[in-house]
Amino acid sequence: MVKVIVNGRFLLHRITGVERYAREILAELDKIVEPGELEMAVPPAIEEVPGYKNIKVVRVGKLHNRLWEHISFPMYVKKREAVSLNLCNVAPLPAPGIVCIHDVKVKATPQYFSKKFLLWYNLLLTNAAKRAKAIITVSEFSKREIIKYYHVKAEKIHVIPNAWQHYERIPYDENTLPKYGLEKEQYFFSMCSLEPNKNFKWIAEAAKQNPDMTFAVAGSINEKVFADGLGFECPANMNLLGYVSDEEAKTLMRDCKAF
Repeated sequence: MVKVIVNGRFLLHRITGVERYAREILAELDKIVEPGELEMAVPPAIEEVPGYKNIKVVRVGKLHNRLWEHISFPMYVKKREAVSLNLCNVAPLPAPGIVCIHDVKVKATPQYFSKKFLLWYNLLLTNAAKRAKAIITVSEFSKREIIKYYHVKAEKIHVIPNAWQHYERIPYDENTLPKYGLEKEQYFFSMCSLEPNKNFKWIAEAAKQNPDMTFAVAGSINEKVFADGLGFECPANMNLLGYVSDEEAKTLMRDCKAF
């Protein structure tokens, strides 16, 4: 049997959508794989790793971050005569293996991203589209987009959707609304990274048209990635909460007027 080795670089990052997807997929795989069937390689800088029962976690190499991902990790995979599994869009250039491409926003909405970001991600996604053994994505829409922009054969792409079940394990945080100055069922809530391609501007327009209502948005923006930041001003009744914890997010969803 061919061994599959997971790219564990995502553990370096704060949990957002793609990192959540990777963590939950692996947690479920750990319940069904045989011991030694699946392995996860992580950079030396990783301090805490999930406690798996059947997935073996190994620290690999001496390099860090992207250099680790494109040099140390593929070298280890090759040495083990294995296939890499990359769940967060990015896969090593020398051997992309199996790649989960969550979206192709760099092709669909390139105007929102810096030239440096576009160049790098187009290189990674083009390489993965041409050379990956298989591609995973999270929806039929994303599958159609990958086919449209990268001309991948449909049978090479497998849809494994996002899910919600991890929220069953998360408790509520009753201090959330006082912390953010909100009242139960008196605000509209949205949670996403504040990227222009997420149509975040639509929420701002809705807030302007409804000045007596409160709009709370959880998420952060990386000014280094996006071409013009938000590209618009937020109205006074729009509260940008920044990054929120899982417990806070669950409470904000429960207590909002609409999500």
